[in-house]
Amino acid sequence: MLLDGAPVPDSAVLAVAVAVAYVPGLVLLTALAVPPGLVMVALAPAASVAVAVLVAVLVAPVGLPFGPVALLVATAVLGVAAVALRRARGSRTGTQNSRTSVPVSR
Repeated sequence: MLLDGAPVPDSAVLAVAVAVAYVPGLVLLTALAVPPGLVMVALAPAASVAVAVLVAVLVAPVGLPFGPVALLVATAVLGVAAVALRRARGSRTGTQNSRTSVPVSR
């Protein structure tokens, strides 16, 4: 129920649309160590769509409704899982992330 028929400002609609289009993808790409910049911003909407499709497919058989709460929870879970997987993989191999270590040539 949207404020009992009260008009919603266009800026609020735009802010929600941008958040839905970018935030899930940015969270996932950040967790997967994609370097920040133009590439991350360009990939974020596609990653957001992938997260939304994955959530919709997974909640349907369980009987849960697909909506903002499901998308928010799944975004948080995917982000935490990706970070945990990246950390576990890094500690298991005993190597540093190549993006954080820069070889010095003299």
